[in-house]
Amino acid sequence: MTEFVEGTRRGSFLLLVDTNGKRHAVRIGSIQGLHDSDDDQSETIVALPGNRLAIVPQLLERVLDLVEPTIPHSRNYGSR
Repeated sequence: MTEFVEGTRRGSFLLLVDTNGKRHAVRIGSIQGLHDSDDDQSETIVALPGNRLAIVPQLLERVLDLVEPTIPHSRNYGSR
């Protein structure tokens, strides 16, 4: 699992900076899932292809804003 210190969006990529300062550009469409990595919900695990996991030190909602800023997170699924 790779730990990152920063995450931003650049077009269709999520640009992540790891603890060594190396930058990683992940195509947003390749992200397989997101979930909280700790009990206080201050970090998010990003599931990537090839069974790779990345820890991003941001709230899940913030990472959702980065990967899909045009879709609100609180949806009413009951009314269709």
